[in-house]
Amino acid sequence: MNAMKVEQIAKWIVTSDIGISSQTLFACLFDLQSELEYQYHPGDPSDFGRCMRLLSILDQEQKDYALAQAAKLSPEWNALVERWDYLEFIYGEKRCLFERMQEIIMKAREEKNK
Repeated sequence: MNAMKVEQIAKWIVTSDIGISSQTLFACLFDLQSELEYQYHPGDPSDFGRCMRLLSILDQEQKDYALAQAAKLSPEWNALVERWDYLEFIYGEKRCLFERMQEIIMKAREEKNK
């Protein structure tokens, strides 16, 4: 990781633009998931936006790695990661994004409970 990227990540860490789901995603980037008290997936557009902003400072390989590791955490994370590009595409439509995220999460939970 180059110095500029490290500085961008350091700035992200010290801002207030962090939630449990983006912290989880950050931990996945460095294989620190087991160190977290909670490993929560994004549950609404605000959570998703924080995750998106973190991923926006990473290169594609790092982004792919973090998402792949997050997908292993839970059925909900996996379902969201599978549809991540679509969710990014509809991010500007907050109500639509919220509804789609809830559908994805509920379907993943139903599958888990079968």
